[in-house]
Amino acid sequence: MSNDTDYQYVNEPVNGTSNYTQNYDYETFNGTANSTIYSGNYTNETLISYLEYEPSLAVEIVWLIGIAISTSCLILQIVLVIIRPKLRKLDQKILIQLTVARLLNSIMELLMTYQYFDDYTKDPTFALYLQTDAVLVSWMFVFTKNLYDKVVVVFVTYKCNFLLLSVLIWTLTIPVGILCPVSLQNGFYIELYKTYAWVKFIVLTMNLLFFARIFWVIINKSNTGNRNMKNIVKTCIISFLLVILTSLQVFINDILSYLEVTAVSEAFCLINSFQVVPATVIFLILAQNTN
Repeated sequence: MSNDTDYQYVNEPVNGTSNYTQNYDYETFNGTANSTIYSGNYTNETLISYLEYEPSLAVEIVWLIGIAISTSCLILQIVLVIIRPKLRKLDQKILIQLTVARLLNSIMELLMTYQYFDDYTKDPTFALYLQTDAVLVSWMFVFTKNLYDKVVVVFVTYKCNFLLLSVLIWTLTIPVGILCPVSLQNGFYIELYKTYAWVKFIVLTMNLLFFARIFWVIINKSNTGNRNMKNIVKTCIISFLLVILTSLQVFINDILSYLEVTAVSEAFCLINSFQVVPATVIFLILAQNTN
């Protein structure tokens, strides 16, 4: 890149367009999918530095392999639910929804990192990335709360309307996605993402509290030698790793992006593309325990 194009002014229109220039989001998101790397503190007058880091072809191939494996895992879950009606329970339904959200979010990360979009698909790509991330967080919380009800509460007095819950999660997160391109156009993306990150932190904290209580109950009941309890322990451990990896990713990735450690940040995106695998393992464990 020549010296004349090394920097772009955020407020400077390009070809008569608004301050949401053709190069604005490319420079903003270059290197990692959800990173926000700026030169100094963000203002509308700040120069956005050109980043020399370019994602490698090898990383892209591994990423695509992860997405392919995740797609296969989703198909496996759906096929098992079709051929085994007994698997159409709340646990399995939640895991399928979580798998769909994780897979779509990984695809959006890939599209953004390697800039597989044009002026027409740019905004929808950014919007779908943030929406699917919000959907994923929501289903993680629902899964943890459902596990808490089964292990700790045991006798649940309310009945979950899964169809209504699904519609609410997928529709109420649409405004979150829409705000992503809108905030980029109007220069308040940093503030938006900070607020969103704090919401995710609250959800993470609640998940941790639920899991702490779950493990405490399991430890107290571990001496009973109950076989079902052993299966619950396996499910809890895998679920805990899944939730921790997914919830902490945004914070670690943002810190690495701020420090411009883009290669490590990209590694977290690769991990995300394979996170459907432990979710499918949980699904298979639950399927094995279903009579």
